[in-house]
Amino acid sequence: MLRNELQDAPREFVEAVILGCVGDEVGAKFVTFIVKKVPKPEEVIDNPEILGNLDIEVQYLAMSAVAENIEMVLKKGERLFDYLDRTNRDLVILLFYLTPKQYRKQLLLSFRQYFENAVRDAVAFI
Repeated sequence: MLRNELQDAPREFVEAVILGCVGDEVGAKFVTFIVKKVPKPEEVIDNPEILGNLDIEVQYLAMSAVAENIEMVLKKGERLFDYLDRTNRDLVILLFYLTPKQYRKQLLLSFRQYFENAVRDAVAFI
C-alpha cells in the first residue's frame, strides 16, 4: 500500500518517511535493506564468497540475518567460518555479538579455532 504511493517519490523523501515512522536506527537498517540487496542467510551460509562483493553495511545486515538463523550456522557453518577466517575475521566477532546470548557458548565451542584466530588478530592489532 505505502510502497505503491512512494514508488515514484524521490529516494531522499522515502528515506525521510521511513526514518520518521520507525526511528533512526531501525529506519537506517530498513532503508539499507530495501535499497541494497541483502542476501538471504542460507545464501551466505552456503556460499559465503558473496560477502566479498558487498559493502560493509550490507555485510553487517547479512551477518545480522545469519545470526538470527544461528541454528542453521551450527549445523552447516563450517564453510562460512572457513571463508571468514581467510578473508575477514572481524565478521567472526560480529557474528558472535549478533548471536542470541543463549547460543553464544555453543557457537564458540563449535567453531573455537576460528574465534581463537580472530582474537589473536585483535590482540596483535593492539
